[in-house]
Amino acid sequence: GNGPCAVLHDAERRLREVTSLCVLRPCMFQESVRNHGGKYFHFFGAHRLPMIATRDVAAHAVRCLLSPRVEVVDLVGPAYGGAEIATALNARLIEVPLEQHTQTLIECGLPAPLASSIAELYACLPHVAPRGDRLVAGATTLPQTVHDARRT
Repeated sequence: GNGPCAVLHDAERRLREVTSLCVLRPCMFQESVRNHGGKYFHFFGAHRLPMIATRDVAAHAVRCLLSPRVEVVDLVGPAYGGAEIATALNARLIEVPLEQHTQTLIECGLPAPLASSIAELYACLPHVAPRGDRLVAGATTLPQTVHDARRT
């Protein structure tokens, strides 16, 4: 019931059978939010979701490589609601009802099977809680990430 994450969990399980590893489980990526023609399509209703910047994930991955540990690390960042995300993107907020998730994702350019899987993930995200051995918080804010993306 968690879309593409099911494949990741299966890969974790299989890898643990043959080796020791540190698993990083980032929450939603800040870089995944997009301004689509002046609009931001929001799939999470009133829920605020933690979002992490890839630079924070990379920094923790480096720490894991320099000091290896066998653990599952949940990586989170600041939490944002739809209006905050739309403001950071300078876009108009469009709330997408649950029954329209898959179709909206297809209209945004995703192939139908991937759109269906992502819609499944989006439906469960507000109810997911970290379950790893450790929780690490990234410090980069969404406005910083958007600002940096506009410079490149």
